[in-house]
Amino acid sequence: MVSIEELQKLYPEAIAIAEIELNIKPREFIIVVNRPIMDIKLYKELDIYTFIIPKKILELDVKYSVVGEHIAESLLFPFRTLKGHDYLLDLAYKYRQRVIIEVAKDLATEFITRGLKSLLNYLLIPPEYFVLKKISERIYLYPIRVSMYKSLNNLEILRKLKSEYKSLLDQLAQRGYFIKEDGYYILSPELIHKKYLSALKYKLTTSIFTALGFATRAIKDLLRFNISLLKDIYTVPEFTLPEWLKTPENLLKLKHTELFFTTPSILKRSKLISRLGALSSSELRLVNIDGSEHHVIVKRFAAFTSTKWIAASILGIPATRIIASPGQRLANEYIYTMLLKGKGFCVPKIYAVILDSYMLVKEYMEGKSLIKIADSVPKDSKACNIIYKLGKLLAEIHKNNVAIGDSKFENFILKNGNICIVDLEQAREASLRDKAWDIAEMLYFLAFEKQIRSPSIVIECARLIASGYVNSEGDLRVLKEATKPRYFVPFIGFINPQLARKVINVLKNVSKSS
Repeated sequence: MVSIEELQKLYPEAIAIAEIELNIKPREFIIVVNRPIMDIKLYKELDIYTFIIPKKILELDVKYSVVGEHIAESLLFPFRTLKGHDYLLDLAYKYRQRVIIEVAKDLATEFITRGLKSLLNYLLIPPEYFVLKKISERIYLYPIRVSMYKSLNNLEILRKLKSEYKSLLDQLAQRGYFIKEDGYYILSPELIHKKYLSALKYKLTTSIFTALGFATRAIKDLLRFNISLLKDIYTVPEFTLPEWLKTPENLLKLKHTELFFTTPSILKRSKLISRLGALSSSELRLVNIDGSEHHVIVKRFAAFTSTKWIAASILGIPATRIIASPGQRLANEYIYTMLLKGKGFCVPKIYAVILDSYMLVKEYMEGKSLIKIADSVPKDSKACNIIYKLGKLLAEIHKNNVAIGDSKFENFILKNGNICIVDLEQAREASLRDKAWDIAEMLYFLAFEKQIRSPSIVIECARLIASGYVNSEGDLRVLKEATKPRYFVPFIGFINPQLARKVINVLKNVSKSS
């Protein structure tokens, strides 16, 4: 190991000296000096090379990326100080903090632009993600420096990185930037709600500096440094980048489920069994996990420019706000499934969220659709009891301040005696009008399907649902609100007005008698 005496003899004017601990050959030392000239020197007899850095340039690169962080990047990694310990530690702290905040803002910006802002409250970030994301970006920007990163295949160095960045993240969490949870970090609302346009502006500024720095470094390499020396030091090794460095995004998780930025191979190899519904973008697929086969539902959230969502958004205007953004619908499905599951309601388990294609993989729940059970009303007492329980279930969900948003009978199934909700992409925090829409939509869609052959089913189901709702201490104002004309407007031309009037009278009578 090179001694401090040897390096001090070589560089008596040095303000600070440190070895970058990346287990590479030749070993890399940074030498901070007051003179304005940057240089690289290779000492073959010592098996080291020194990177001589002007103090002012290093400090500006740490703060503003004035040379594209080609100098500051050394401080991303563990290092052993031989001189100027406090000075280098302070610079490393400032640079790493800047990197963490920059990566965090970029991550928040990506989710926001995808319409997934609400998912950020559930995004679990491991401490090593920030530095690995930064390094992965720099590999593509300046691949000749990949030799510096090859030691990240070494798990011991990765563990050291994780430990050092965890300590810094803990400090940032105390300052309100992050929330700690089970060894992971969640972006705080304060960080998320900052205007992300300022982050984009900051990123654009640093990107310009990065481009200038790239050019500066390249020119200096060619004009000032010995070309053969560079070939000795900066060789691009033949090795495979570890997965966590190629795609550090795969380290991210969502609470209680897996998160993928691209479609995983296991899903690409899955077998399509059937498509569910004419207008639905859900598929029943068979996947092979560790040698055993499982049925899953793969739900794709179509773009809001599709015919279905344009029509739904226009028709729904008088009564409700239709959420058309695929990102928002995906986020709603995940968030409200997790929320209702935590409250004890029967919902499918979510296995994975896939961002690039707006897909969600969830449990396939075998059961009988309530639209089929409704066919046996009023003759079958068991069917009547199930529809009555549907009204009670709706009241319980509303008492948790949640509206389903798309409460058609088809979105409920009976499984092992329990009514389960299988579609929550339109779910939201509930206002009085949102709750009223749940009641109205449920009954008007039923009327649309049953009005020709069995209108009596609609009337009886309306009575059972309204009775179950009020008997479960549902808010009577919701039933009264649901009788208003605005909730019928989207169905004009699709439902017999006389049948709609009978449904409204049932709701009024039940609310009056309670």
